[in-house]
Amino acid sequence: MREITSKLGLLVLLFSVGNVSAETLKFSYWDDAKPPFVIEHDGVVHSGIIKDLADQISSEAGLQAEFVKLPVLRIEQQLQSGDIDVDCLTSPIWKELPSSYHWSPVLFDGADRFLVRPELSLKLHSYNDLKGTTLGIYNGYVYHPEVMSLIKSGDVATIKLKGLEHGIHLLQLKRLDVLIDFGILLKYQLRERKLNEQLVLAKLPADEYKLHCAYSKQIKNKIAPKTLDMLIENLVRTGELDRILKRYQ
Repeated sequence: MREITSKLGLLVLLFSVGNVSAETLKFSYWDDAKPPFVIEHDGVVHSGIIKDLADQISSEAGLQAEFVKLPVLRIEQQLQSGDIDVDCLTSPIWKELPSSYHWSPVLFDGADRFLVRPELSLKLHSYNDLKGTTLGIYNGYVYHPEVMSLIKSGDVATIKLKGLEHGIHLLQLKRLDVLIDFGILLKYQLRERKLNEQLVLAKLPADEYKLHCAYSKQIKNKIAPKTLDMLIENLVRTGELDRILKRYQ
């Protein structure tokens, strides 16, 4: 029965791919995305987790990946309109209208981490330990509910950051106590910038979540969402996604 089901699934996949009506699949990436998510050369996406993942998905689907750089706040609008097809490394909890999109199977478990100076990492055991600190935040980003509550109550002061470089600079100047960002991103940047002695990741995670790709509901005109689901499930099952992630560790 398993063999028959597998063969039927493959036939459905091949039929769907064979009926693709467009040559490109448009993937978004946020305008302040940094390595290892996106690595640009002269304004062109050269490599990175998002590119490697998009290229693999598109290749399996018989399509060409195209990359569209957007402010975070415009990604949902363009997903809804169909101006972009896929937004990867995202979560339903970050979208204002998560039901407006098709959601892929889980790619992998992700976490936001607190980037701090070493002396604060020893004191940060719970969210309440953030009280009295100054936190660097990004415009348009939503953080863990307890962090958002501390911000709203005024127990945590905030500084809006222009980007990760700005946040790291303010941490080094001691004008900022804490910065929250993707754990994958922070680990990569600390290693590449050789900052592991100056700044560290607190053991307490800032948030934990499951990462997906969100598909525009207009994507059905190019490829069936179920076909994309099968392709992504295969990338996870075969370990190909893990191999992509390990390239940037």
